[in-house]
Amino acid sequence: MLRTGPRTINLRGKAHGGLVGKPFVAQDGETYRRQYREPSEKPNSKFSETAKQANFETQRRETKTETVYPKGKPPETVTTTRWRTVSDGHSDVTD
Repeated sequence: MLRTGPRTINLRGKAHGGLVGKPFVAQDGETYRRQYREPSEKPNSKFSETAKQANFETQRRETKTETVYPKGKPPETVTTTRWRTVSDGHSDVTD
């Protein structure tokens, strides 16, 4: 966690080599986003029949606010935001 005063910090940033969809609010009131990663070789996967899979993830935004007490300074409110994977699926790809 980066403690730099009263601001929101996204600890995850860009997707790891994939496309990230626009965040949306679901019926449960939580904010989610979907991520797609292009097919890659999975030669050692016992779950892939084609040894090539694409990845689909759904992530939920989690926000945490806390008060920190830096030595010799007034208390600061710090908000951190991260995306936590809540579902992860794979799709076999054929040429």
